[in-house]
Amino acid sequence: MNALALLAAGWICSSVLFATPAAASGHETGNGGNVIQLADGKSYELVDLRFAVSPNGTFRPSRELREELQLIWSRLIHDLGLSLSTPQGRNLFASEILPPNIDFRFISKFPQECRFLDETAIPLEEGEKLLNAGCTLQRVTYLHAETFSKLSTQQKALLILHERLHAFAPDMPLTHKMQIVGAIAILESRYFPALHALRKDPSLAERFEFTTSELTTLNLLSGRIRELIGRTLPTTRATELVFTQHGGLLRSFAVAGEDVGEWVVGGDGVMISLGSTITVGSLRAHYRGAVTGRNLRIIRSTLDFESAPSILGVNASIIDSRAQFAAPAGAAELPWSNMLTIELKNRVIRDWKGGAF
Repeated sequence: MNALALLAAGWICSSVLFATPAAASGHETGNGGNVIQLADGKSYELVDLRFAVSPNGTFRPSRELREELQLIWSRLIHDLGLSLSTPQGRNLFASEILPPNIDFRFISKFPQECRFLDETAIPLEEGEKLLNAGCTLQRVTYLHAETFSKLSTQQKALLILHERLHAFAPDMPLTHKMQIVGAIAILESRYFPALHALRKDPSLAERFEFTTSELTTLNLLSGRIRELIGRTLPTTRATELVFTQHGGLLRSFAVAGEDVGEWVVGGDGVMISLGSTITVGSLRAHYRGAVTGRNLRIIRSTLDFESAPSILGVNASIIDSRAQFAAPAGAAELPWSNMLTIELKNRVIRDWKGGAF
């Protein structure tokens, strides 16, 4: 059962996330709320150990939680190249998540206006049950205090992200919001930790593999983000992301009036591995990035091109490499024959910084 997927729906699967079953919801708190005492007499750490009470009665995320939210924001922008701002300048994190005046409230019972997914919409395994964790009405986000207290800092950040998506884009279909949070959850729990571990164990590049379900969710992300912020390809700059089965990232940028890049990944044994990023910036109305070949490996590599690349190879490897090609003046006028082509045959290129092979 994918607990993070359930979290994205505003539900929590208790048997997956918690070591103990959920207890009754009666409680008493002191000034600031250090302890919540349940009706059965058991004491739990209160969630607002992670929050501070502000003068108007709302709760502000602690420094630890704010840092987790800022880290997610930074990775989406800097590592993936995703814009999170509308054409009018309204930003998901800067406008709806991180400002100190956002109204978060802890409760033991949700308002009657809150609506949750029916349990029949989520496949449950034996012993699992769903708990309501959060609800956003208008500008206010309600969090169930006891349930929220059981989550890790990362899970709390993802739940807050899901809830504030309702405030940011109330008309966006729920399933599309769930796909955004689900993709970010996969990146945070699997992809980014694996990239960090790769520095210590280079062999992870070839061992890492997304599941088919994870890959499907990840490759919806850039389209869902464009839908969220109202930026469409024909009218503005946008990013298209394609993740490969083994953790490589193909990233293309389109600008006003241009078609998004088409990535073709084919051939026998092609592996665009964990840690590899191929970024293509478009200078023409139409372009295509092709990665093809027999037993091709591009490992821990970042290749940035300003024109359409074609990478072809037979038993070829590019290892621990980085290449950057700046387009000369008037590059938009270059004929297609002048665009970059890398052809490899039985070659292993190590520590390549660009230039002739």
